[in-house]
Amino acid sequence: MPPVFDLEYYARLKPGPGTGPGRQLAFFFLMSIRDHATRWMLGPDPNPDVRGAECCYFPACGKYILVPPPVAVASCIAIFLQQFVGGNGPLIIQLHGQQLTAQVRIEPRDLTPQITVELPVVRSLQSPAADLLKSCATGGNSLLEFEWTEFEDESNRRRPRVRFQLSTKLDRSGSGSVLLGRQRMPFHPDMHPPTKFLMVVLLMCFRDGAKEVEFLPVGDKLWVRYVVESEWHNFQPVPGFVWPQLVGVLERHATLLRPEFSDFVTPAVGWLEIRCKQEWPINLAVFLDPREASPSLLLKSMWVKPKSDEPVKPPVDDDDGDEDMFGVEFSPDDQ
Repeated sequence: MPPVFDLEYYARLKPGPGTGPGRQLAFFFLMSIRDHATRWMLGPDPNPDVRGAECCYFPACGKYILVPPPVAVASCIAIFLQQFVGGNGPLIIQLHGQQLTAQVRIEPRDLTPQITVELPVVRSLQSPAADLLKSCATGGNSLLEFEWTEFEDESNRRRPRVRFQLSTKLDRSGSGSVLLGRQRMPFHPDMHPPTKFLMVVLLMCFRDGAKEVEFLPVGDKLWVRYVVESEWHNFQPVPGFVWPQLVGVLERHATLLRPEFSDFVTPAVGWLEIRCKQEWPINLAVFLDPREASPSLLLKSMWVKPKSDEPVKPPVDDDDGDEDMFGVEFSPDDQ
């Protein structure tokens, strides 16, 4: 008898040590069932220049790429599924009192195993899957959140939580190792101003426990704000010419996914990696719209940072006269 994977049970698990692989796998299956996908895959990115994972499923309209989990988490999911199924073979997925049989194939790879799950289309389960996903989202914002501890067990905590202490990371000597993106751009005081601006904003977000930050160009200003405990906090705006420079930084350092044959003015989703010293990397989900009619950039943390004892909020300053932000001097020539 094939094992039974109960989606309602795993999706509603209370977060705790070791619950992450089952919960995240349940959410991937629910999205696939909701969208009538016939295949779901998680494995190493096919692009040899990207050291990361690819997560996708295949509805009738073709391949749909999701923002993937970090490689270490993808490996945890592969181990969980292999132990659950006992190798390659059938898996019974249960939802809303109905069962469907999926075929699981797990193949070894250098970076992380390649998981392929073939799924039958059961149209009667579309609404139950959508309702369960909605009920599990955080704060009604369609964001599913995890703690690092969910991918650990009680006996062996191999993956430390990522903590940021801003004073050490912004050392003027540059000795605090902060690396950005797939090109591993190190932080230092004299670095490319738009890149330095993005890194300083992100470090302040991590320091204060912000889960998302938004960049909105309006007129000749670029407005920046982030949310902490459901409350938005505004940075002092910077000159509008920073926006195309910021988009250029994302194009270089983030992994952005666009429809095939599209150009650079097409909206993109993807992820951006931040690594501090030797700690575990943080992946940020990236939602970029570079179109002139509706420009915006939203970065969302895929993990929850523990609250610091004394969170520091950035100053809110509506003075339009000062173009200097956190010691970053901008010029229209910074490309």
